[in-house]
Amino acid sequence: GQDLMCAEAFEAVQLVVEQGVYEDYDDDLRKDVTESLKYDLEIGYKLGDTTAAYCLGRNYYYGEFGFEQDFSQASLWLSRGAIRRDASCYELLATMIEDGNYPGGQDPDRQHEYEIRALRLGCDHMLERVVNAYRHGFLTAYAAEIEQYYLPLVPAEDDEFPSDDDCPDDDGRFDAWV
Repeated sequence: GQDLMCAEAFEAVQLVVEQGVYEDYDDDLRKDVTESLKYDLEIGYKLGDTTAAYCLGRNYYYGEFGFEQDFSQASLWLSRGAIRRDASCYELLATMIEDGNYPGGQDPDRQHEYEIRALRLGCDHMLERVVNAYRHGFLTAYAAEIEQYYLPLVPAEDDEFPSDDDCPDDDGRFDAWV
């Protein structure tokens, strides 16, 4: 596949090697696998494979497979994949912001923007995060879309209007929504 420049063939090493198995390799083999992963995934990305960008971003974010943990590199690769409309890249970017590891700092508006983009691209498990963000005053620019398509899919909470004590870090938007 690589000889034919098939983009997906360059992520094959990532798919074949498991982190637990990688840890059992000797130092020289780990170094070779890490370099091969970097090289092959970058080529795969250049050939149009967005999964390669996700794998690079994930490896840098978690420091897996010999990659040094580097949030800037993770953000760079995930952003490249997101530009090419990869839902997993949007999801991990939102997680980076939520965890406080995004190079631009914590920005809830950006986090929720990434969440809704991931949802639109097929990350159905982002549904509750998007609806909860909307219920707490975020994503108001998408109100029609959220109310028509997403709110009906999420069961109403028992206490539809939770108290402000449930959201101690709320910046006031929650009160406006209620």
